[in-house]
Amino acid sequence: MAKQWRSKLDPYSKQLLKMDDDRITFEEMLRWLKERGVSVAPGTISHHMKKLRLMRAERLLFTTIVHGSQLGQDAEAALKENPAPTLETIIKVFQTLILQLTTRGTADPDLLKLADQFMKTVVGFDSGRTEAGLAKEKLRLQERWLALLENKAAQADATENVLAEPQLTPEERALRIRQIYGRV
Repeated sequence: MAKQWRSKLDPYSKQLLKMDDDRITFEEMLRWLKERGVSVAPGTISHHMKKLRLMRAERLLFTTIVHGSQLGQDAEAALKENPAPTLETIIKVFQTLILQLTTRGTADPDLLKLADQFMKTVVGFDSGRTEAGLAKEKLRLQERWLALLENKAAQADATENVLAEPQLTPEERALRIRQIYGRV
């Protein structure tokens, strides 16, 4: 395993991250460090800040994963006690969320973007559901059309069989054909 090198900036990492959050420039950080008796090159501070940002992003990612896992477990437990919500209920929740985000979005443009993304999700889902419903109806009509064609083909076959029977009189043939087509 590679040896971890310690930086002389490590004891100041917390303060440097705070300064970075406050958008303090590297030059100002260098002056601040110099006041504390620490002299480093600008590249050193740049490298150290990249490392600190990466470590913070990793911690945030792990925290998010743990939190998401806990939420998943909580959801599973809640679903065991209560039935799963219908898609209609989920859409209503999304609609409520969109309204809330839109209302708050006047002060925060990021919330408006989030509301827009949610709206696109809901509209996309509804559009997909409509398309699926239309496809299902089209399939039902095609199946009905096929059943009618099969029925007509069976009637035509039965008519041919009646016409092929030499022992039937013309009146008997006419009666049987009317029966085949349900006209009796």
